[in-house]
Amino acid sequence: MESPLEARLCIYMPSYNAREFIHATVNRIPWASLPPDMHYELLFVDNASTDGTPDVIADICTELEERGIRTHTWLHQVN
Repeated sequence: MESPLEARLCIYMPSYNAREFIHATVNRIPWASLPPDMHYELLFVDNASTDGTPDVIADICTELEERGIRTHTWLHQVN
């Protein structure tokens, strides 16, 4: 069970048609500089991108989770 005083960091990353630069943006996060005992995660919030951004986000999530970084996505879709 996690302590209520545990250090936490959640990074929210909103996007809209960000396919061309979202991977570079994620790579600028200084993961190695974060304390090893800190709980951190990345939350992507996509606003109905039409350029394939959700596919890139899925690839990024896979890469990060393989490194032990928790990710979440919220994808808004136009009906």
